Amino acid sequence: MNLIIWLVYFVPAILIELACYILAPLVALFVTTDMRHDVVKRLNKQYVAMPRDYLIRPLFWFQTHDNAVDEWWYGMYNVDHWFAFARAWTQADYDRSCFIRWYCRVMWLWRNCAYGFHYALFSLPKEFDATVYVAGIEGNGFWYQLQLFKHSFQFECHVPLGARYLSINIGWKPHKTTKRLLYANRIIGFRKY
Repeated sequence: MNLIIWLVYFVPAILIELACYILAPLVALFVTTDMRHDVVKRLNKQYVAMPRDYLIRPLFWFQTHDNAVDEWWYGMYNVDHWFAFARAWTQADYDRSCFIRWYCRVMWLWRNCAYGFHYALFSLPKEFDATVYVAGIEGNGFWYQLQLFKHSFQFECHVPLGARYLSINIGWKPHKTTKRLLYANRIIGFRKY
């Protein structure tokens, strides 16, 4: 039954994601700044209070429900970017350039596409009692874990591809301190070990 519910959600979730990918460059223009208390990787993992960018309230479902929309920069996701120009940016470049800040917001929206929509529309209450099946060692070659709950499931799998791996994550996944399980439909994701 859980798989049927997941499949019913799949098509609307994909359509929402496609719309979010297309609209992200426009949506990333509409931000507001608010103070955030957080551990900031770019600041040597210090816990700081600093102004961070968020999408304006009517567009909030486009961004992650648990992070600022400028996290691609402050979380240092640019250091592993495909394009060398983004890897070379400095904090001074980021502070000085509206284009760089916009680009980083778009990258974050694309990296975490439709998280807010998935959380608001397709999430389920957290469950704790599960039957778990595991094979392999996570981070060391082929690995999978299947968790079967009463009302949900989560299947994660890593398939090695040289220095990277194919990451599969479907079902509903726990996400930090939220009280709900986030709908997950990543069938093809490439990650670095």
